[in-house]
Amino acid sequence: MFKKFAPISLIMVLVLSAALLTGCGQSQPKDESQNAEPKTKVVVDASGAEVEIPAKIDRIVITCYGGAGQEIALFGASQKVVAQPTSVGKFDQLLKMFPQFKDIPDLGLGDEANLEEIAKADPDLVIAGVFSPTGNKKIKDADIPVYSVLCSQADIETLKKEFQTMGTIFNEEQKAQKLVTYWDDTIKLISDRVTNIPPEQRKKVYLMNGSAYETEGKAKWGQELIETAGGINVAAELGSATKINDEQLMQWDPDVIISRNNANLSAAGIKKDPKFQDLKAVKNNQVYDNPMGAFWWDRPSPESPLGFLWLAKTLYPEAMHDIDLKAKTIEFYKEFYHYSLSDAEYTAFLNPGSASK
Repeated sequence: MFKKFAPISLIMVLVLSAALLTGCGQSQPKDESQNAEPKTKVVVDASGAEVEIPAKIDRIVITCYGGAGQEIALFGASQKVVAQPTSVGKFDQLLKMFPQFKDIPDLGLGDEANLEEIAKADPDLVIAGVFSPTGNKKIKDADIPVYSVLCSQADIETLKKEFQTMGTIFNEEQKAQKLVTYWDDTIKLISDRVTNIPPEQRKKVYLMNGSAYETEGKAKWGQELIETAGGINVAAELGSATKINDEQLMQWDPDVIISRNNANLSAAGIKKDPKFQDLKAVKNNQVYDNPMGAFWWDRPSPESPLGFLWLAKTLYPEAMHDIDLKAKTIEFYKEFYHYSLSDAEYTAFLNPGSASK
């Protein structure tokens, strides 16, 4: 008796089907590169340059002043700073909140930054000022990533963009957006209060920037501060210039004078100085020391909106009468620095002569 065999074609189909079914049940080799986290990211700095930086940053060198350390601290990276200019040490409140800033080396400022020492510090990133392109280039040429920040050469809109980029650098995008929203809300609050003040009733403000005859024209941050608070910058016509003389100050005759209270220049000293006695601001006792928290409130930094509020309340107390600056300041520090500000600390902000060094 002959056995019946299945046709060869049918057998091949069955074998191939079994092989396919077996293959589906087996795990296939994974392409690890598809799931790997990127090792670098690209951001645009204050000079407009695209900068490739490590995705993970553990060591930072700062070669500028002007609020950079405050930005880094706000975004939770203060412990990563291994060097920065000693000028940061003048801000007692910053050092109280972030004591790790006290004992780190100074490797130079701007174009004078010490490339050899920076290389020894082995930073993942250097935060530098946009005002020092020569020094920044030396560091870049040594294959060390450099991110330039605005420092004192900011305006409100570009500074908000810098916050968002800093958020990207430190993987704190949500916090950066929250900070930008806080700025927008604060500026709107002030604008809503002062917008109906007629031009002829706007206060004329003179900002003493370091010395009695050094100020800030339209191209500087002082213009942003004064305009946002609803005032008129008497020095706007200067543009980027900063130096004036006694005759010019007398001609402007400002309603209000704001002093940064450094280099022995204080509101009390100005009011006593014989050469200022004929100024309207002195006659009307409208001379004030600019407050200082983790940074000067008349400079660009994360807490600049507190400076806007302070000046608006100073210029237009009736329009801003229900705005509690103390509560706003405590709220800001809690929200963004994660620090519970005491009453005594807030009071010291408004008397910066006792805190500056």
